Amino acid sequence: MFNIDLNTILAQLINFLVLAGLLYFLLFKNAIKRGKEQREKSLRESQELEQNVLASEKLKHELEVEYQKIDEKARTIIEQEREKFKGEANHIIIKAQLDADKLLQQAQQEAQVLQQKSFAEFHEAIIDTVIESSRILLDQTAPDEIHHSLVNQMNQRIWEMGKKEVQTIETIRKSLKDREPLVELITAKALTVEEQGTLVRTFSALADRNIRLDVEVDPSLTAGLQVRMGDLMFDNSYQAKLLMLREQIKKEFDKLTVEENA
Repeated sequence: MFNIDLNTILAQLINFLVLAGLLYFLLFKNAIKRGKEQREKSLRESQELEQNVLASEKLKHELEVEYQKIDEKARTIIEQEREKFKGEANHIIIKAQLDADKLLQQAQQEAQVLQQKSFAEFHEAIIDTVIESSRILLDQTAPDEIHHSLVNQMNQRIWEMGKKEVQTIETIRKSLKDREPLVELITAKALTVEEQGTLVRTFSALADRNIRLDVEVDPSLTAGLQVRMGDLMFDNSYQAKLLMLREQIKKEFDKLTVEENA
């Protein structure tokens, strides 16, 4: 049988405790410390992760709110631009219509002007044809008596003016004061000696001095004569009468044109 020695048992127990203490301080204490640090680290990381998740959720919410604001703002801007575009488009359409109406009106006015011009040119051509035909007919058929009658009418007209138009007489005499006493006379046909003498006496009495005639024959006058004395011009020729007739016919044509366009 074994003898149990109490001292030995105590010694072994003490050794065991010492060994356990040594193992604790040498091995388990550091392991426990590292485990505690690891748990604390894990806890901190878990808390940080949770905070990061919360921050992410908050950021996500803020981004969603901001996106919604941006989307609403974009929609507002698009709608405003659409309305603005509609307004500008309507303005452009209205302006185009006004421009088109203006161009059409201008075209109508230009067409009317061209039409009136064509009518005027046509009327002018008709009048010129009538007047030229009349001149040719008169030139071929007018007897010399008509020419001499017009010359006599001119002489009578000058005598009547000398009796009644005192102011005109004074004007003629003043215009001849510093000039050569010359009367320029253009006649459709040659004057007789008696006609020249009569005209010299008439114009000399009118000018209150002896005058000299400068006579030129121009068949285009058809009949009658033109007289220049100082600053005054007298015309008693068929050419002048045809020109007066031309103006009267032209006025009648213009009057008819205005009535047609009214």
